[in-house]
Amino acid sequence: LDSMAGLVKHGARIVYSTCSLEPEENEELINAWLKVHSRFRLERSYLSWPPNSGQDGAYAALLKSL
Repeated sequence: LDSMAGLVKHGARIVYSTCSLEPEENEELINAWLKVHSRFRLERSYLSWPPNSGQDGAYAALLKSL
């Protein structure tokens, strides 16, 4: 995320995704990253929890540059 932050144009969106259910690799990482990179905001996030979704675990965050 850090290496691409300066490459993203104003108004562009990026998706960060993992195949992990660990909060430190997902929500916690995104929240900490957003504190450092204030020109981005979280538009939406999704957590696929295997018992509820019938799929493998995964996380995705849609980020928008301001």
